[in-house]
Amino acid sequence: ESVHFRSLSRADMEKIIDIELKALRKRVVRQGYRLNVTSAARKLIAEAGYDPKFGARPLKRAIQRLVEDPVSELIISMRTSGTAHSGQETIRVGMSADRKCTAAVLLPSDSGSSDVENLEVHVLDHVDK
Repeated sequence: ESVHFRSLSRADMEKIIDIELKALRKRVVRQGYRLNVTSAARKLIAEAGYDPKFGARPLKRAIQRLVEDPVSELIISMRTSGTAHSGQETIRVGMSADRKCTAAVLLPSDSGSSDVENLEVHVLDHVDK
């Protein structure tokens, strides 16, 4: 008897990414930040985390490399630099024009809009397959 599996669709990958990011988002909230991952970054994560042979198995490593590691470094650098932390900051993970994941802290301004903190932006290369 053999078991056949179908390939994962884009919708399947998005659901798995949402599940993984939900767990990460909870950990980031416990550190006093909000986490926003753009759709462009999600697409990059899906591309980096999918292998036709292994399905979504590489996805956790891709999320760790592209999101968790730079977000962790950003939080640590904010704490060690003495940057004031109000608990209203959002860490935004996006994708640059050269297809790299970026993580930046968005600081709330007095006007209610968000300004990007330019001092601490971490970039990791996306590895093409």
